[in-house]
Amino acid sequence: MGPGDEVPGPAILLDENSTILIEPDCFSTLTSEGVKIKLGSEKLEKLSIELDPIQLSIFSHRFMRLELIVYFIFLKKTICI
Repeated sequence: MGPGDEVPGPAILLDENSTILIEPDCFSTLTSEGVKIKLGSEKLEKLSIELDPIQLSIFSHRFMRLELIVYFIFLKKTICI
């Protein structure tokens, strides 16, 4: 995928540093600087406190990866001292 490509929702865009969730009835356009998201025309629903297991899984994996990177940087610096 490259600049100018459009991705209709629902979709999940992944790269090395981020996860972007494109909701249904929304569109994303990739640019050379990042991603532009155009919101759909549907009425916004009231937010609830229900947990979504898929979103929880995605974010927990992202945070675990970040935690491991920080751990190995810390470990490398302590060995060098």
